[in-house]
Amino acid sequence: MKKGAARFDHYLNQFAELLTLSSKQKNPALWLYQHGARTPLFMLEGLARVYAGLHNKKKFGKLKDQFKVLEDAIGAIDYYDAFAKEFARDKKIPTTIKSYILAQSREKYRA
Repeated sequence: MKKGAARFDHYLNQFAELLTLSSKQKNPALWLYQHGARTPLFMLEGLARVYAGLHNKKKFGKLKDQFKVLEDAIGAIDYYDAFAKEFARDKKIPTTIKSYILAQSREKYRA
C-alpha cells in the first residue's frame, strides 16, 4: 500500500494547502471554490472508491463518503454560481429569478 498511500498523499497535500490558504480569507468556502479545491476532493473520492473495491471496503467506503460530502458542498456553490453568471448576461430572464439564483449561490458558500 506504499504506492497507494502516495496517491492519497498527493491530493491530500493539495487540499491541505488550499485549506490553509482559505483559512486566511474572509469567505473560506467561496475561496476554496474559486481556487479549485473541488478537483483534489473529486480525485480523493475516486481513489477511495477504487480502494474500497480492492482493499478494506469499510475503511475506504467511509473515506469516500467524507470526501464526497466536501466535494458536493463545493459542487453546490459551483452549480448556482454558474447559473447566476449565465443568467446575469441574459436580459430575457426576470430579475426575480436572477435574484433567487444569486441568493442560492450566496447561501451555499455561507453555509
